[in-house]
Amino acid sequence: MEKYLRQVMTDEEMDLALSWIAREIIQDHASLDQSAIVRSRRRGVPLAEMFHEKLPAQVDRSVDCGGLESTFYRNDFSLVQSSPSYAGRTIQVALENIQASGRSRKVNLVVLVDREHCELPIQPNYVGLQVQTTATEVIEVLLPPVDSEHGVYLCPVEVMEKENCNVSD
Repeated sequence: MEKYLRQVMTDEEMDLALSWIAREIIQDHASLDQSAIVRSRRRGVPLAEMFHEKLPAQVDRSVDCGGLESTFYRNDFSLVQSSPSYAGRTIQVALENIQASGRSRKVNLVVLVDREHCELPIQPNYVGLQVQTTATEVIEVLLPPVDSEHGVYLCPVEVMEKENCNVSD
């Protein structure tokens, strides 16, 4: 069985999607002065950093960027995730951690790829690409320094399970 069914985004397409999402967030918010970018999980770190680099090019101030272990005293958060996880529990835990860290007024979920049919009722606010999948398919986002290559791929669940990837979070 092939590891990847097909590539759904190239490195260039990921870069364009992150630039588009950054523009959308800037258009939707009068100010980013009380905003912070929070990243989660392994691939959320490089993805959030890539996304964070897009904002200063479009606004005249820096937006804080940190992991969930960081404490931000901000009112608005943008939670950056490579894709909504198979069940959505990672995002649920991230939201609980954001709430525990302060008095956030609003949280926007930013995902590079939305595969839909998440088990929990979680809907991203900003999506780079929406991909139709079946219940037996997952999205794998590959980013350095975690991976040796860039790209977004559609994969069978059973391949990911054999490689000990946590597809049920």
